[in-house]
Amino acid sequence: MILHASRRPHGDTTADPVEWTVEASDYAAALQQARADVPKGWDLLHVRTQG
Repeated sequence: MILHASRRPHGDTTADPVEWTVEASDYAAALQQARADVPKGWDLLHVRTQG
């Protein structure tokens, strides 16, 4: 499972989103990892699966 995600600092709607890719065995594990990758004070904006 490949998950593409984006994040940006909380409340900063002018900041460009930071995008990254997570690989895991299934969707739940990929989403958990994506959430864990978001630093404190940032928001997870978007996730999508590949394929």
